[in-house]
Amino acid sequence: MLRVPVALLLTVSMPGVALAQYPLVTAPADELSDDEKIEKAKGLYIEAERLADEDNWEAAVVLYEQAYYLVPGKHGFAHKVGIAAWKVDNCDKAYDYLTHFVEYGEADKYPEKITEAQGILEEIEAKGCRTPEEEEPEPEAEAPTDVENPFATEAGDGPGDSGKKPKEKGDKGLLIGGAVMITLGLAGVGAGAAGSAIAVGAGKSLDQLASTSTNTGYPVGDYACRNVDASDCPVTLESRLATGKVLTYAGFIGGGVLVAAGIALIAIHAKKNKAKAGASAKAKNGVELTAIGPTLLPGGGGAAAAIRF
Repeated sequence: MLRVPVALLLTVSMPGVALAQYPLVTAPADELSDDEKIEKAKGLYIEAERLADEDNWEAAVVLYEQAYYLVPGKHGFAHKVGIAAWKVDNCDKAYDYLTHFVEYGEADKYPEKITEAQGILEEIEAKGCRTPEEEEPEPEAEAPTDVENPFATEAGDGPGDSGKKPKEKGDKGLLIGGAVMITLGLAGVGAGAAGSAIAVGAGKSLDQLASTSTNTGYPVGDYACRNVDASDCPVTLESRLATGKVLTYAGFIGGGVLVAAGIALIAIHAKKNKAKAGASAKAKNGVELTAIGPTLLPGGGGAAAAIRF
């Protein structure tokens, strides 16, 4: 009858080392200087090493972790925390700290420890003892509305569709650019024709003034521009002739180049549309250059092009 009270008394009187509580990991106090943090980390490390020698790894984890928070640049503490956590089967903390150590630890300074950490990480993966990460739920598919047809793959393919396909938005940049260039080119050709007319008129006037088929045998008119209109002055006519020639060349050449370039752009646009539409749409939507060549204009000449849409 005395054994039970004595045994109970001995059990209660035993020191409860395993039940000792250690403070949770906290960030270092802001008021501590760097030297004070290092000294405090050394004290925590020494105490943690003592606990590790006694195989009290659960308590050592906390102290190692507190020391690492005080001196985060000392990555050797990350290795200590990971090893201690692995000793108490805390796979999550061991994986986090050992992964951190492998990534940031100096390879030339800790070659053996990095190898050890990599081996433990492989064991953790093999055991599958980590807490699985929560997967984000996939978004639910929206139910089709009354307007949508779930059986239709394209407009007009599904039952109940009206058969009308939406109008495709083609690339009309080439077509618009070609039309603009043709318009400018035709304007240039018109300017060239006007210049030609001016040059021809001024040349005829100069020829008449220079003619000697008069009764006296001398040219008609006053080359000193004393008894003629300003528009009939030979100097003015010569200037008009030169201007007309420049305008003629610039208008015909520049306008012709613009017209040709515009026709080429429209042809490229038509070719692309034909490739998209297929052989049945070639004759319907094509643009064809049927003729191009010189043409006579009042007082001069120009270039003309015939296009079939």
